[in-house]
Amino acid sequence: MEPTTRPPNLASSVQKARQFYTRFNALPLYEHCHGVFQRASREKVIDGESVRYFKDDAEGHKLAWFNSIVAETMLYHVVDADKLIGGGVDLSFLKECHPLRNPDIRAELTTFSRLTHLDRTGAPADDYGVVLNNGHAPRALLARLTDYAVTHNTEDRTPGHISHHPSPLFRMYSSKADAKKLLEMDAKAGERIYAPVAELFGFPRLAGDIFKHVYRINHPVIHDHVVEMIEKERVEGRLGATQTIARRLARVLRKTLKASGFDVEIVPRLEKHEGKIMKKFRKQLVERHEALPVSYNPVLEEFIAASVGGYTFSSLNDAVALKVILDAFNGRQIDAMPEDQKAAVIQAALDMVTVQLKILHLVEGYAHVYSFLNKKNGYIAHHFDAKPTLHDNLLPLEIQVKTRNWDDIASHGKAAHYYYIGGDPAIIDLVSKACHEIIYRRQNGDNGR
Repeated sequence: MEPTTRPPNLASSVQKARQFYTRFNALPLYEHCHGVFQRASREKVIDGESVRYFKDDAEGHKLAWFNSIVAETMLYHVVDADKLIGGGVDLSFLKECHPLRNPDIRAELTTFSRLTHLDRTGAPADDYGVVLNNGHAPRALLARLTDYAVTHNTEDRTPGHISHHPSPLFRMYSSKADAKKLLEMDAKAGERIYAPVAELFGFPRLAGDIFKHVYRINHPVIHDHVVEMIEKERVEGRLGATQTIARRLARVLRKTLKASGFDVEIVPRLEKHEGKIMKKFRKQLVERHEALPVSYNPVLEEFIAASVGGYTFSSLNDAVALKVILDAFNGRQIDAMPEDQKAAVIQAALDMVTVQLKILHLVEGYAHVYSFLNKKNGYIAHHFDAKPTLHDNLLPLEIQVKTRNWDDIASHGKAAHYYYIGGDPAIIDLVSKACHEIIYRRQNGDNGR
């Protein structure tokens, strides 16, 4: 049960945290925790408005305390929860109202510490199940995945993150070698669990940043190649030119389809996150390696190092993408139509997209290939992969056409991106069930409000 009193505003929480870390001469740890808190605020992982504009009713109390406890967990996530209870460190100076005396926050910190231990020992899904089903996991998971999206690399582990003290208050590394080893395990967990979970919760930028940190640590050849590729792209300007074309195409399609009676949503994705590009390139390289003849079987990492240089932005069909979601036609929901009518209406929309792509071919030199995808995992969509053929100053452009039901399956079902980008399916399923309420809030766009 949430406390009935009003939670402290988040500004005072930050100030109180800084005073706490200052007392223990641990400001480098505070800077990291504050960075996690700030990132969570920017991405709406925590919703400060529910605390700031407190509503004095049951739902208001629930939302305010939910966000307050997530925020406090982030601000103190480096605290060793066992030391709060075991008396290893004298905390008698803490006032009764201090966050570290709040049993709910202590429970979250305990869960966070247990997740950290599982991550760093490469634990199986069943072990995570014990933690995720204890009623506290949603809040601790939010803190954990946001922590993963904030810089994790050995160089950032300053002397303030390393301690030989036999009983420190904070979870610390014993040496730089220890930090390197544990950060490599963190990176494996980031790829296996936290990037897909961030996508599941509706935080695609966090997912991309987690992948970027993962690849910087565990797949540096691919990381460095993609970073260099993007820097070169910014200089040459092909991405910007393609984005301009995509925006114009989105406006024309929206106007054309609506004028013809369609209720449509067009969602541009103007730049693929560099972390997800890294993930995609490695997936393709692994598939190429697996397809090699038995007589030629180089070590995977050696093959990747020798081959990754051939991958560019032009290797991506979806360097820039548009998603066309068809809701209704002449006031009737398309998904509720009889199949023959539904097919005819969708075909009419596809014809309009095709006309605009033919115009794009004449004006910009794009040639497109059409395909209909109906995968075993439930993914259904019409795809148009358009590639520039006359100029080398443009990038590929992908257009997806879906009904609303098809898009829901692609967003939240077994065809969802958090399955597609990899990870441990057993853990993703486990998180999906254990954290249903928070995922529901995110998917319905209310960010916990």
